[in-house]
Amino acid sequence: MRGSSDPLPPQAARRKRRPPGRIRFGGLFQAGVLSLVLATGGVGAQKPPQPLDTESGLIKDASGVWQTARDHCTECHSATLLQQNRTTRAGWVRTIRRMEKDEGLEPLGDLENSILDYLAANYGVHVKATELRRRRAPLRQPPVANGE
Repeated sequence: MRGSSDPLPPQAARRKRRPPGRIRFGGLFQAGVLSLVLATGGVGAQKPPQPLDTESGLIKDASGVWQTARDHCTECHSATLLQQNRTTRAGWVRTIRRMEKDEGLEPLGDLENSILDYLAANYGVHVKATELRRRRAPLRQPPVANGE
């Protein structure tokens, strides 16, 4: 056992010379933060993966609308187009109208709203519409003088 006149080891001496006003968080604080992170599901916790249809690759929903969307959408094109062309609900309405007009899609009738709900929920954009830019602004270049 060390006497009161024995010098402290270098590590202990450094701990004692902490500048005033500086707070050092101990193990109890760290344990509290860890338990809070675990209780809330972690930082940046993600939703569990949604089940996919193995044949088409579409996201399955509980109501079964994915089957209706599969039957109508993959009649003419691959389901990959739904995954690549994420848009808002209004964008899906425009796409359906264009396909009805130009591609020969039969009107969806009463099924349209449920299909639109499915597409918007599972294949919608993940950013605000104000942040979504499909193309950059056109370049403003000075006119070329004398054919240079």
